[in-house]
Amino acid sequence: MSPPPEDRGGELRALFFESANELLQSLNEAGLELESRPADEGVIRRVRRAVHTLKGDSAACGFHMRVAQTSRSWS
Repeated sequence: MSPPPEDRGGELRALFFESANELLQSLNEAGLELESRPADEGVIRRVRRAVHTLKGDSAACGFHMRVAQTSRSWS
């Protein structure tokens, strides 16, 4: 038997925040790397990938305002 929809929403949010913490840690580490190697394409790709994942996960959880702010930062 599957849990009621409101229970799954809470579980989804918990997974989002766990993933977001990992992504933010990754972004922090990449930011430190970029301080010493600002033109490193590999690090830049990691940053873009992490932000893209965070953006998609945010939208999937209904955090649309953050998605709109992130979309503007890509420009």
